[in-house]
Amino acid sequence: MLPVLSTDPELFAYTIRLLESCTLSDRVGFALMAFAPVDLRLKAFVVTWAIHYGKLSADGFIKCPIPLTRNNRCLVANASPVSTDNALKRWKEEGAWVRDGDFVTFPADFVDDAYQWMRSAEESSEYAYPNTFKELMEALPPLTNPWY
Repeated sequence: MLPVLSTDPELFAYTIRLLESCTLSDRVGFALMAFAPVDLRLKAFVVTWAIHYGKLSADGFIKCPIPLTRNNRCLVANASPVSTDNALKRWKEEGAWVRDGDFVTFPADFVDDAYQWMRSAEESSEYAYPNTFKELMEALPPLTNPWY
């Protein structure tokens, strides 16, 4: 597989993102559902969504398509519509979650608490993950995406 990936940078970038998501194991997901508040569960979903669909700007903001429909966000976060709506409303009021048409923009450090929680819940490894979500996004190969 490596010979093919080395000849196709776009495929390599998508593969790296897929492998990164795989490291966010189901055990971390179960732990989030059992122990984390709604805000953290939603942010953990945003972390994974941004890894696959987000684009980091030079000023540290991430732009990505709106993450799913309201109903699906509730299902993924295992949260009621009221709890999910309240979290998103609070994020918007704080200026951390800015919707622009079919896209949303947020500062990379906005999801650092979820990123740190997810990393602390993982088993130990030889691989040293970046300290912040912004550093992770900077380390990932760029995607060329027709949405942008």
